[in-house]
Amino acid sequence: MLYSPREDSYLLARWVRKLAFGKVLDMGSGSGIQAEAALASEKVMSVLAADIDPEAVALLTSKGIAAMQSDLFSKVQGKFDTIIFNPPYLPEGPGYKDIALDGGKKGHEVLGTFLAQLNAHLKPDGITLIIFSSFTGKEKIDALIAHYGPSTSASRICMCMPSARPRSRSCWRRKALLASSCWRKVIVA
Repeated sequence: MLYSPREDSYLLARWVRKLAFGKVLDMGSGSGIQAEAALASEKVMSVLAADIDPEAVALLTSKGIAAMQSDLFSKVQGKFDTIIFNPPYLPEGPGYKDIALDGGKKGHEVLGTFLAQLNAHLKPDGITLIIFSSFTGKEKIDALIAHYGPSTSASRICMCMPSARPRSRSCWRRKALLASSCWRKVIVA
């Protein structure tokens, strides 16, 4: 089942239009909103969309977006300047599994697997744009970033966490945490 873009998707797309550059991978592309946002940027040379769902891949291809079926990075080759991921980030609900929404038993397992494989596909000066829910647990995400974060000091992971209060976004560099709570403004270190 395809995830229809919602507030989180539009929030991430705004940052994709501002920050994406070079060769872009849109992981878990779904409807293609992030791939389309990247394609709209003059700083972007190419976009590849990847999704586990064959229905999503068919939709992306019908929109003229280069797309492939892949379970996270399982079939992805090469390195990218920008990697975007709007992961399924909610804890699994009882009795119903939705790959577009469920990020694992606690909500962070899919993101953890993604982060564990990220360095093999991110160029040394690359950027990763991710969004997650407060239900996922920011402390757990911080720990995953500390453990699997970018392998070079030039690489960045920028994360958006939508909330009812002013939106929060934190950028991590290897061995240094640079955080800012923002409302309609971003500081990228």
